Amino acid sequence: MLPKAFLAPTFEYGNAPFRLMCQRYGAEATVVPLVNVSAVVRHADVIDALPEEKNLGLQFSGPKPDEFAEAVRLSLKQFPFIRRLDLNSGCPSTVTMRDGSGSALMRRPETIAAIVKAMKSETDLPVSVKIRIFTDKEKTIELASAIERAGADFIIVHGRTARQGYSSTADWEMIRDVKGSLSIPLVGNGDIKSAEEGRSKMKDGFCDAFMIGRAAMSNPMVFRDKTYLTYEQRRKMFLEYIGICREHGGIALKDLKLKSVQFYRGVSGVAAIRQRMMLCKTVDELISRIESER
Repeated sequence: MLPKAFLAPTFEYGNAPFRLMCQRYGAEATVVPLVNVSAVVRHADVIDALPEEKNLGLQFSGPKPDEFAEAVRLSLKQFPFIRRLDLNSGCPSTVTMRDGSGSALMRRPETIAAIVKAMKSETDLPVSVKIRIFTDKEKTIELASAIERAGADFIIVHGRTARQGYSSTADWEMIRDVKGSLSIPLVGNGDIKSAEEGRSKMKDGFCDAFMIGRAAMSNPMVFRDKTYLTYEQRRKMFLEYIGICREHGGIALKDLKLKSVQFYRGVSGVAAIRQRMMLCKTVDELISRIESER
């Protein structure tokens, strides 16, 4: 059965401890983001996944269909607890698109189809494709239909074009039109700020499931519809995240600084708080700073 509330895969942010925290607060499914298939085939250690994670998916990135079957085989042998596989055809980053990956794949539906078939040749797990929209609705529907014909089990649609990145507003009318053209389930993504809002999108026929990204980055409790947090709640949330890191693989200073930018979003005096965090030279110093901030 398709989960209803997904945490969006976020490169360099959505690590295993963060995914575990979001699951603790109600995310039904999470995804290891943007795993480079060429690196997997070279046996590089690029997959950050823990057996404690429930309903975990693995998102692959790459432009070469012939590498995907081997990447799937190697990944599932090492991480047999993976429950779904996804192809990233929606990342708008110029770095990702440079070699034809991410959103650049959207202009090559035949390559996406070949990748889907290669992935499915190695597993019975559900395989999805994450895309963005084109400005042209019919072109978007044509791409989604090609993905369905290739054998994808469901599709994830972010309601912005690659050029828009994360600016402007997600086009949910376009997402609904794409859903109406398909027989496979559609997961809608873009601007959802709470589980309640996601359930409303489902009820109104926009999608079969929803994915929360940026709202969860600053507040994993959005999966419990807790959209407003006080400063003290945010501080305790950050300490909770650090506790999960300690429990599962260690703490990195770079990661804590990255999380501090998001976890304190919206509180009074946030710029000064972030500046103090960024000046910390060690993990212990940063944790001490969080514990003492009142």
